[in-house]
Amino acid sequence: MSQAAKNEILKRMDLSDDVVFSAVEILVLSTDLFGKLIGKGIFEEIKPSKIVQCDGCEELCIQEVVFSTDSVSGVTRAFIVCDKREEIGRIEVSLDDLKQWQLNMEKFSQWLSQQMHIEDPGYSIISNRLWWLGKKQVDNKQVDFFLFRGLARTDAEQVLRDVEYIRQCKNPLLLVPFKTETNLPYTLKGKIISLDRLLNFSDSGIELDFSQIESILRRMRTDEKRIIKKFPTPSNVSWEDVTIEFLSDREVLISAFNVREKVDYEEMGLDKPSGQGFTKPTNLWELLVNLAKIESNPKLNTQQIYKIINPVKDRKNISRLRTKLKSYFGLEDEPFYSTKEIGYYKPKFKLVWPVHLNCE
Repeated sequence: MSQAAKNEILKRMDLSDDVVFSAVEILVLSTDLFGKLIGKGIFEEIKPSKIVQCDGCEELCIQEVVFSTDSVSGVTRAFIVCDKREEIGRIEVSLDDLKQWQLNMEKFSQWLSQQMHIEDPGYSIISNRLWWLGKKQVDNKQVDFFLFRGLARTDAEQVLRDVEYIRQCKNPLLLVPFKTETNLPYTLKGKIISLDRLLNFSDSGIELDFSQIESILRRMRTDEKRIIKKFPTPSNVSWEDVTIEFLSDREVLISAFNVREKVDYEEMGLDKPSGQGFTKPTNLWELLVNLAKIESNPKLNTQQIYKIINPVKDRKNISRLRTKLKSYFGLEDEPFYSTKEIGYYKPKFKLVWPVHLNCE
């Protein structure tokens, strides 16, 4: 029954603002599991239910519960009054059957952070909807983890667009309750993974399998490499209108007219496997780095430039980089000036290598 409990909890977590289970539901699903969740504070007891299904006859009507407290003994009793059949009258209801427990999303989000061994405590971004769980290194990338409810709701896209921190994140990862594993279906970078894939429920409790996150992300990245997302180059753009500014040795900011995007070597298709599902930059990326260093240092003479990029030895790699760039930007013109005119490989687009990167 633990799998049924898991499905029901995650479905309600995704669809309902308040996730409440009655004593009868817990009895049917798994008292041991819910006992562990209650012990962790993930579920907490709330006021007893004010309605109950009457089993006084075959109609099984939903009736309002009446509570009565004896003024002398202080004992509270609960009952329902049948308004369908006079002969049934008043039926007493066990107070234990009216007990109910509600999912505490704040405690659940904190528990997720603890399970992922994230040191910095997270916080709620949108009450009862979106939480930042913290940062963690995954496959050599710093990932921001979020918990998000209601991905299927009509307002989900706008909700995520309005969160500036998500828009600024390099690698946001949204954990959602149920049956989803994809990229963010919006104009936002990031991934979505369902908790259904990560959580293991049993009568002994609940745990999160972090290795599943690593495995899913590796597979998703492998799938993405089959089709490299091109830069959304505006119409009428020439190479002279393009700027590639390095933010680190693995990430750049690309600008063309009013379009700006942060991308890394993987997103530009300039990566290769390095074992165990990881990637590393290709020599074409290293070539782009060296070109940026040359362009950002006007004091270099031709002889010094040749020591960094040799027109003969690097000719094939320049040709391959030229093909990659033309495909990525969707521009047919040559991205480099002729070496006969300049004397070395000079890009038509602007390349920027900030001075502070030399110190890192």
